[in-house]
Amino acid sequence: PLDLPTVRADPEQMRKVFLNLITNAIQAAPRGSQIEITAAVKDQRVVVTVRDNGPGIPSKAVNEIFEPFFTTHERSLGLGLPMALRIVQEHGGTITLDRTHGEGASISVVLPLASLPPEQR
Repeated sequence: PLDLPTVRADPEQMRKVFLNLITNAIQAAPRGSQIEITAAVKDQRVVVTVRDNGPGIPSKAVNEIFEPFFTTHERSLGLGLPMALRIVQEHGGTITLDRTHGEGASISVVLPLASLPPEQR
């Protein structure tokens, strides 16, 4: 079990964020692949990363993946990542993308610790 500090977040909203990120990773990765989920503390923040080994995100799509209605999946409305970004930002956090076209992608959710004073979140 992970021994991570507490973040101040709505569990149901965070469930939506991570369900979306994991679903995207599953859709991107080849059948039978593994999805890696890691969590760590860095600079007074909890960082949760979802990584897949799919085809990666094409460079032309990188600046658009968090835009509403942009999608690279045939059966998607393109609302999942924009919703995830909005939720994370409302919690004082960020989402970062690390992509290597052809070698998968990883998306990290960075949330401030609950113990941080509001001005440092």
